[in-house]
Amino acid sequence: MEGERELDEIILVLRMSLAHLNELELEMDLLMKDMEIIDKLKKITDIFPDSEKDRVKAKEFFDKRLNINTAKTKMENLLFMVTKPCSLLELSMEKVVEVNITREELPKTLELKVLEWPTKKIENTRKKLFIIDQHNFDELNFIIG
Repeated sequence: MEGERELDEIILVLRMSLAHLNELELEMDLLMKDMEIIDKLKKITDIFPDSEKDRVKAKEFFDKRLNINTAKTKMENLLFMVTKPCSLLELSMEKVVEVNITREELPKTLELKVLEWPTKKIENTRKKLFIIDQHNFDELNFIIG
């Protein structure tokens, strides 16, 4: 199924991007700790006067940190929406198709559901692809650069 393959590839890219964002977040946390140490040294020694340039750099840093946090949250939410487990019925339909159980072995109420499953699965995949398409990741590309 082409749609499922496309969805799997997108999910893989999102997971890799999320891992990259987590790394950036950790690096920025370490930089923030270094900045806190420098700030304490400045206060103790009064050697370095505060400058507008320092304030601008600090604001840019914290803005970027906020952007990364926002992008990470959006990505986590999107991944949850497109990878969350289906209903128990849908999971069982998938298993019935996977192990190739014959219709005669199924209860009559389940038989109709199994027949409808391929169409339902395609519909679910399309919905997930639509959800992904609705998200704008231009800002993420800018952040990750």
